[in-house]
Amino acid sequence: MKKVIVWVVAIVVMIVVVIGCIHWYNSSVNNVIENPNNDINSGDIEINSGEENKKEEALFTLENYPKVDASLAIHPLVDSIAADFLGVNESELDFEYTKTRTSEVYRNLIDGKVDVIFAAEISKEDEEYARQKGVELKIIPATSSAFVFIVNTENPVENLTFEQIQKIYTGEITNWKDVGGKSGDIIAYQRPTGSGSQTAMLSLVMKDKEIMTPPLTQIEQEMGGLIDAIAEYDNSKYALGYSYFYYVNTMYKKDTIKMISVDGVMPTIETIKNGTYPIYTNAFIVTRANEENENVDKWVDAVLSERGSKIIEDAGYVPDQKKEGINTEYALITDDDKKVILMENIKLFNKEPISEQENRSDGFHWIDYTYDDIEVRAMFDERDIDQYVNKIITTSPNYKTPRNIKVGDSLLKLQEVYSEHLEKSSNNSKKSLYIFDNEDEPGFYRIFFELENDIITKITIENGIDG
Repeated sequence: MKKVIVWVVAIVVMIVVVIGCIHWYNSSVNNVIENPNNDINSGDIEINSGEENKKEEALFTLENYPKVDASLAIHPLVDSIAADFLGVNESELDFEYTKTRTSEVYRNLIDGKVDVIFAAEISKEDEEYARQKGVELKIIPATSSAFVFIVNTENPVENLTFEQIQKIYTGEITNWKDVGGKSGDIIAYQRPTGSGSQTAMLSLVMKDKEIMTPPLTQIEQEMGGLIDAIAEYDNSKYALGYSYFYYVNTMYKKDTIKMISVDGVMPTIETIKNGTYPIYTNAFIVTRANEENENVDKWVDAVLSERGSKIIEDAGYVPDQKKEGINTEYALITDDDKKVILMENIKLFNKEPISEQENRSDGFHWIDYTYDDIEVRAMFDERDIDQYVNKIITTSPNYKTPRNIKVGDSLLKLQEVYSEHLEKSSNNSKKSLYIFDNEDEPGFYRIFFELENDIITKITIENGIDG
């Protein structure tokens, strides 16, 4: 009898447990249906549509993914691109990139060891190397960046002007007290010739000024070594160096270094995007132009697409974009980042001319302004009140186009950067003439590049001319 009672009790308990489980399950399901955004039991059960974590379709397999190399500061970005395009996690990647100078990255491409590179600006030495090898390069701006200057946090200097930086690196300024700091000899570090940052320093900062030859102890072979020298070594509080914004801000961040402002503007993501930081540069996608490779073309198009731009932004870089305020190709940009834009009001160009000549002809009224390094023709409007830039001429390397081409650049660089709509004009003189005429731009504007011995000697931008 006792055994029967025990069995009955056990069966009743089991029935109660089963009914309880069914009731709990139904309550949980109803709760999810009625409150789909609520968690159940403090988040133990989570329901979502999967849309937020949905990955885009893979574009490549490991077998057809192009062989890519990159400058050191761009390694993290090319890994992010590869992971997205292959549909894998970055931890699954096992790619090797050049860990030394940008020059080696370019030479790997020129020598055919890799299919495509993502790199800083090409040096003149590597341009010449490509020419000797008979390799034509296609160079496409892909990201925007700031070229930054760094000091130790113990250094009280927070800002240098562009001119002060030039004078420090020509050897004209040698003591920190001359730029608002405490007395002490400035230890101005440099990188080796052929490195990406040294090429940028020469083209973006020094321009036509000769950089001083430093002691060997002030040439750092690696970018990380330069930052370490400013962050940790003896006399580091007297040191000055340069690098790229992303490398300093993310890849090789040190608590004992700080970026300084240039001309009062700090390098930040925002000042890079809006173009107010004065030393603006790019990273470039580069391929061999005289070779066809379907997978390389597909990779380049994908990086330059909206999907690629999102990868670039998510990785902490800035996709290439025109500076705010430059709404046309037809402009020259001064050293201090002032814009001389075709068809803009002449009042935007705040420089005192050396001379001016007023002219009237066939109903037109204009003034030719001559400055020390540029000529500007300003046409009057129909009411003879406002003047608008109609023509810009310069033979000085102190100006650049919005695509960073200036007097002194080579024909090779011009052809690479202005590959679209660039034509050679027939000219019987020793000088050759190339015309950039962008059919996509409204109006009738052209840029003329005059060259001698394959070097740009004169840039002219005009509106409303023929031939």
